[in-house]
Amino acid sequence: MSIMKLRNVFGGKDQDDNDPYWEFNEKRHFKPKLNKGDYYKLSGFDFGWFVLEPMSNFVQDKEHEIERGKSLSYGQKALYYWWYLDAQVTNGGFVQFYYNGYAPYVATIIKGLEFIGDMEMADLVKKADTIYQKNKELVIKAQKNDLFDSDLYDKLEELSVLDDKYYGLNMKTMAALESYIRKYPDEICLTEDGLPFDLTYTGLYRTYFENKNIKEEFSVEAGLINGEYKLFYQNGILKEMVVYVKGQKTGERKAYNEDGVLVHEVIKGDTENSLIHKWFYENGIPKKMETRNADTDKKCGAYKEWYDNGQLKADSNFLNNSTRIGKWSEYWKDGSKKFEGEVLEGKPHCINYWTEEGGQTLKNGTGMYYTEWVTRSSITIYETEFKNYLRDGTAKSIKDGRLTLYQEYKEDKQHGYTRSYYDDGSVKEEKYYEDGKLISSKKLP
Repeated sequence: MSIMKLRNVFGGKDQDDNDPYWEFNEKRHFKPKLNKGDYYKLSGFDFGWFVLEPMSNFVQDKEHEIERGKSLSYGQKALYYWWYLDAQVTNGGFVQFYYNGYAPYVATIIKGLEFIGDMEMADLVKKADTIYQKNKELVIKAQKNDLFDSDLYDKLEELSVLDDKYYGLNMKTMAALESYIRKYPDEICLTEDGLPFDLTYTGLYRTYFENKNIKEEFSVEAGLINGEYKLFYQNGILKEMVVYVKGQKTGERKAYNEDGVLVHEVIKGDTENSLIHKWFYENGIPKKMETRNADTDKKCGAYKEWYDNGQLKADSNFLNNSTRIGKWSEYWKDGSKKFEGEVLEGKPHCINYWTEEGGQTLKNGTGMYYTEWVTRSSITIYETEFKNYLRDGTAKSIKDGRLTLYQEYKEDKQHGYTRSYYDDGSVKEEKYYEDGKLISSKKLP
């Protein structure tokens, strides 16, 4: 499909006096040369950046956008200018987009979206721009100061309301852009050999290391990767396997270390939109298993951990990354019970806790509960007294053997002293609470 036909489909013309960014000179058309393997295997935003990056390098900077942008076709412009919008809105909303001076691109962004047929996103941007135009002076005034020191978000709440709608659409927009690029590659790019992409190509695709060993291997059907994508170490051992269906990742994959031992596996979950992630120790024993939402990559179901001897370490269920549901249990390395808890009416209840020696310090929600947070550089132990499932008594945070925080509670409310400590053990700050309310506070040298 020629660029002229594309113009006729869109009803556009070579030059738009009111929008210099939309002007396209077909005689100067820039088509980046793209690696065939990456073109076939990448998808989503990875694919978008793969196509966009050489165009961005060609334009170089904003000073050259109008002149060099004339070498970008309408489909290329759709990707190039929408990327500005997406980067800003996903970072700080429409308010940040306008505050950072991207308003001059709006007309081009809308035309690009309409050009690829994404009317829903185009309409959303139009709504945002209508709100901006009514409040333009507020934005200009706010630009004299730091955005986050201003009250612009409060004053433009009407604009911020559109952010969530955008977050629900931007993946669809990226999919629409990808679909357009794959449908009309001759408008967008060339292969690394300077040839048009073959939309009908079907066959096995391989790349090689300098030692002639296979680096990548995958099948292409009608111009789309389909089946297993395999990536190898230079010694010939499989490094990664990713499953595709008609150009799209299914989420299923396997990763191996240089000895060929499976270290991570992702398989389909029990529900339509879930994936089960499994990690393994070098001895092949399972290390961790968690269920995630395929779209958000957040926890959404069963979660388990194991010790390197195969003994179950933790067993629970999650609603999201930070919220458990139902019962959960923890175990010591010898298999003895460590902890029992349950979420009741949306609130976690610590029920029973046993030490490694078998002594029970928390029974039916009353007593002392211990937990720890381990990072690569430190271990923090938390000691909390409970009474009838509520924090009642003292709570301590001990990092690498040093007390860092002391708190007093009554019926789950701070009641008494709260103290934080310097590294040398002296008090850094002291606060006093009564029934959850701060009464006094002082910092110490």
